[in-house]
Amino acid sequence: MSQDGILGLRASIADARKVLGSLSEIEWHQPSAAEGWSVLDVAVHMGDLLETLTSVVRHELDADDLSIEDLSIQNGTQTWTLEDFDRQSKFALELFEDLQSEPFASTRVPFLALGTYPLHLVADVCAFDFYTHLQWDILSPRATLQCVTTEPRGRCTLLARP
Repeated sequence: MSQDGILGLRASIADARKVLGSLSEIEWHQPSAAEGWSVLDVAVHMGDLLETLTSVVRHELDADDLSIEDLSIQNGTQTWTLEDFDRQSKFALELFEDLQSEPFASTRVPFLALGTYPLHLVADVCAFDFYTHLQWDILSPRATLQCVTTEPRGRCTLLARP
């Protein structure tokens, strides 16, 4: 089915974790390119998306009762946000891997207000969402932070855009 979606999600999670793990306290509170959201708000939203989609897939949450706007921003600290993102990512990857095989892969479910799609695409949706938030909402050229990877061990240092 969509093994490329799983690979993409793994890569998107790793990229997001690398960037988020390198942020200073000041950088967490920089505005993102998502109007009205800080970098912290975007990171919390990414963990919330994983939690919501895993709950929908496990039939613990009715997707008809939610819209994308319902994935509200919660108050979280940088430590809590990273721990939650790690926890949600690990759980989601395990669950979404199982969705790549039948009978689950072709089972169609509602994706919030986005329409109804086969379950094997859940990983693709998250990979796209994470890539978009990281590249368009957190990092320049649209957002205020620029990733510079010249430090030892490839640490991503974020600099405010001039």
